[in-house]
Amino acid sequence: MDAVEIFLPVGTDLQSFGFKIPMYRWDGVDYPQGPPECDFGKNFKLKMADKMETGDFTKARIKRLPEKYQRTEWQLIDILGEGVDIYRNSLFGLQEEENGYGMKDLINALLQDKPHWVFGCEPQFDEPLKIYHGELKDIMISLELVLRNPENGFLMYH
Repeated sequence: MDAVEIFLPVGTDLQSFGFKIPMYRWDGVDYPQGPPECDFGKNFKLKMADKMETGDFTKARIKRLPEKYQRTEWQLIDILGEGVDIYRNSLFGLQEEENGYGMKDLINALLQDKPHWVFGCEPQFDEPLKIYHGELKDIMISLELVLRNPENGFLMYH
């Protein structure tokens, strides 16, 4: 699976997604089991990375962005689940995305009306990333190109 992630400024309102810390109950006591996560439809799981997971690799990528973006404190959201693979398969006519919960729906729900964001797709972690400014509509174009021909990933900032 490709690494697909979104960076939003810390404090961005995501209440409508219903992020919750997964809990494990043992002997009547709840124990947190990682950072907040939520589902988007049946095929996507969104997981907020905690501070430990946003380490040197993430910082190195952010340092390649314009200075304004380097000064922003970002919240990383990993896009997990089968949704990315289903979207890739839909590009080749092999599978259909869940109605109302496809990749475009997810990107619009997360990023529409947000003044600043960074979207990343890394199909091969050892290849260089293309980094450029873009609009919401440009994400789907770039994502389709990368998923059809996974040579280089990209970071798009807005």
